[in-house]
Amino acid sequence: MTTEKSSDDRRADPETADADTAENLVSGDTSTPRPQHTIPEAPDGLPQDCLHCAYVLAGQDRGRALDPIGIGSDLASPVFTWAHLDDRSPGARDWLRAHLPDLEDWVIDGLTRPDAHSRATRVGGGLFIVLRSINVIAGADPLDMIALRIWVDDKAIVTLSNDPVHALDEVTHLVAHGDAPTTPGAFIAAIVRRLADQLEPVVEALEDQVDALEANVVEQPDPALRREIAARRLGVVKLRRHAPSQAEALGALLSSGSPLLLDRDLRQISENHARMRRLSENVDELRDSLVVLRDDLTGQLSDRLNRHMYILAVISGVFLPLTFVTGLLGINVEGIPGAREVDAFWFVTAGLVAFAGVLVVILRWFHWME
Repeated sequence: MTTEKSSDDRRADPETADADTAENLVSGDTSTPRPQHTIPEAPDGLPQDCLHCAYVLAGQDRGRALDPIGIGSDLASPVFTWAHLDDRSPGARDWLRAHLPDLEDWVIDGLTRPDAHSRATRVGGGLFIVLRSINVIAGADPLDMIALRIWVDDKAIVTLSNDPVHALDEVTHLVAHGDAPTTPGAFIAAIVRRLADQLEPVVEALEDQVDALEANVVEQPDPALRREIAARRLGVVKLRRHAPSQAEALGALLSSGSPLLLDRDLRQISENHARMRRLSENVDELRDSLVVLRDDLTGQLSDRLNRHMYILAVISGVFLPLTFVTGLLGINVEGIPGAREVDAFWFVTAGLVAFAGVLVVILRWFHWME
């Protein structure tokens, strides 16, 4: 009695396996059996290169770093979370559309625009905020300010920038030490205060530079100071591009009436709003001071040039008649008076000196040599 072998037995039996292989060769099937793998679906999360950092800011898991995979569901949970994205990543816009579906297109466009101007707008139950941060990249101009774009609602905060923002680094440090803000309003107030803290010493340093320039212009006017004044004016132009609009954005934030901002948050934002207005006014004063310095330096240099030209004109006025007389007496023709006199040279020299003295007296009489 013969029994038919199962497929597993046939694979286990070398003779049967060889027979199967031969049968495959005869039939023309030369493929080698391979194990079947299931291709996993792409996780519903954020690409690694798009994420700077993400944390839980409240609840029992406060301070826990979020994994890029599945971060979208964490942001949708009732637990207050924060994610900071790199808007240079091509996936950032798609992720915003997927995980913040209630956002209007213009808000998403604003969140992904690195050249957005400072603003604060209430959108439904959330806030769309754009603020500017001092550039802390090594070798970069601090006044090439970086746009920090923020979307905040009662569940999550999403921030975007294309370069590191020092204020966010400080908040990350607070998270690591368990001191992170636990409410949307506290988070915004913390960011606003740190942005003002970073801008204030930059404006003060620029004020000190302008004061030093003013002393140099008054005491030692030099054409090289024009380049320094132009460099300081360029810095002021960069500050004026963002400082006034940042103050207006904080004012709009105060008047937004958003329930996300508690009384203590509004007090902190109001204080920093006043600081930003003062800094903006200081920047305007710096601009006016630099204009006055430029005009003063130009006037002093013009006066110096005019004085030098005047001295040359006086010297020319004295020596031009003398040159005419000596040129007339120096022509090589017969009949020059005193040509054969031994002492004629000394008489002519004495006459020229006397004539020059008379010219000097006349010029001083008309106050042309003062």
